[in-house]
Amino acid sequence: MVRTTIALAVLLSSLAVLPTSAALAQNADFPMGPQFAAKLMLGLGGEVELDPDGTTVNFEDDLEVTWGVGVHFLYPVIKWFAIGGQVAVQSWTPDTADDSNVLLDIVALPAGLLPVADNVQLYASVPIGISLDFWGDDPAVGEIGTGFGFTVGIMLGAQFALSDSFGLLAELGFVGHGWEHEAQASAVGVTVENDVEVSTSQFALNFGAYF
Repeated sequence: MVRTTIALAVLLSSLAVLPTSAALAQNADFPMGPQFAAKLMLGLGGEVELDPDGTTVNFEDDLEVTWGVGVHFLYPVIKWFAIGGQVAVQSWTPDTADDSNVLLDIVALPAGLLPVADNVQLYASVPIGISLDFWGDDPAVGEIGTGFGFTVGIMLGAQFALSDSFGLLAELGFVGHGWEHEAQASAVGVTVENDVEVSTSQFALNFGAYF
């Protein structure tokens, strides 16, 4: 929780420097139209927490590097703001797990835009929406069903136009997930079912191209 708070504070502090570039943006003519983008998406550091219902025991673990791909669509409403959506699939793994899990995010993507040159645009986005988590085969935690939940994050990005309709992008931010799973474990002929809340938080680093 402390690491999450520190990460969010750093990112929010970074946002504070964006208004200082407003003077540059007045004359910038970045070619921004409706766009699609394809991204390589990485999660760095962070931790996972499992909280079984009806118990006072929490399980925490560090996360290995999360990796996956995503696509987004953005539609500029005005020069300074765009709205869109994003779909992403990523594989994530706790340090001590025997297998990886797969998440599917479907999110809204509001974004504040700040063109600083004719071929460079900065932006800040808040991906927020629903998430599904498909748990891997890990005998240590029994059988865990598909989790349903939410995701929210804050991303700072930059786009570099190579033409009026194509360019590259990079993003850095912090993303959290929360799901509720139904878990089942068996021992000496007795089967126990319980709901388990799972949450993760990680730095996010994305690279891609838009068109």
